[in-house]
Amino acid sequence: MKDFKFEQSTTEQDALALLKKQTRRLAKQQVVFASVFLVALIFLILYVVSRSVYTYYDGYIALDKNNIRAAEDIYILDMRASVGDSVQRGDTLFSYVIINHIGDLNNVNTEPPFVQRANDMKTQAMLARQEIPVLREQLRQLQKQLYSERNDIFYGLTNNTKQNDLKAQIAETEAKIRQAESKVRIYLAQVGRDRMQLIRAGLESPRVNSMPYSPYGNNYTSEFLKYACAPDDGYITNIDFTNYSIAIRGDEIMSLKLRDIDKAHLHVMTYVPVDKARSLMRADSIEVIVDNKTRFGAHLVRMGLGVDELPDYLMNNFSRDAMVIMAALNIDKDQQIPVWVLNDHLPVKIRVSSVGVRKKLEYVEKHYKVATPSTRYKKGNDKKVERN
Repeated sequence: MKDFKFEQSTTEQDALALLKKQTRRLAKQQVVFASVFLVALIFLILYVVSRSVYTYYDGYIALDKNNIRAAEDIYILDMRASVGDSVQRGDTLFSYVIINHIGDLNNVNTEPPFVQRANDMKTQAMLARQEIPVLREQLRQLQKQLYSERNDIFYGLTNNTKQNDLKAQIAETEAKIRQAESKVRIYLAQVGRDRMQLIRAGLESPRVNSMPYSPYGNNYTSEFLKYACAPDDGYITNIDFTNYSIAIRGDEIMSLKLRDIDKAHLHVMTYVPVDKARSLMRADSIEVIVDNKTRFGAHLVRMGLGVDELPDYLMNNFSRDAMVIMAALNIDKDQQIPVWVLNDHLPVKIRVSSVGVRKKLEYVEKHYKVATPSTRYKKGNDKKVERN
């Protein structure tokens, strides 16, 4: 007798295989979803625990600005430093002369007539020179169009009308180029004659270098020339003036970021909500967090430096206090502070342990009868009265 073997149809086998595949896929999805949920739950627990153990504040790095300003009305000759340069104490930042030392030329609004004429001639020569490349480019484009037009005429695509117009425009442009070149020669010749008048007037000579109004340079003899030097080691962060420019007394010429954090008076300004002020004041240790790998210890210097509005980027839909108290923190000594942290208004987080603070506050309230927000004391009576 032959063994009986049940054979499923192809359709049933495919259905069973599909069902098994979907079952395995569903099982994998459940594992993935469970893992994601578990990770999210762990992060939520850590966040809640962190918020219950620590109190967080927002703040920013603050540095005293070290601005190099003009002590007098000066004429800057050579700016020797650039933004980003590292300088050492005593390095030359720029050279200058005091405008009052120049004599009759100390007022830039009252130029002698021949000085003004010399500058005008130089300006006209410069404008004529700038016009020549433009005209030459126009000439090149017209010649290119003329070449294309000649090809069209050769193949009978057009007549000679446009070709004649292009030839006339080319001739006119060539005449303008010759005229501009002639202007340059005339103006430069006049500049040379005016320079001789400057030399005879004692305003310019081969030995005494030229004054601000002179079109031939801006250097001076040693009795007039002065140098601005770096007051300390640091980095150039900003420059507001260029060579051959006038700075009025008090103008900020450049900014210098000092390497020494003590000389730069590095501190942390902290936004303190009113309900969190006591926690910061009673904190045994304070941690300033720049990022996950950069953090350092600090201590409170002064609470209540003023009341300020919380910046917009720190506000959210759950923020209750738009106005906050400002507090200043100093960085603890003997810590390695990266150079990139030394940037004014760099946002940071301030973290204070809430456990030690609570114990300390409970001790203070117990021994010194500090009134809690929910209670008050009648004057002359130790009986505690509940708030309504």
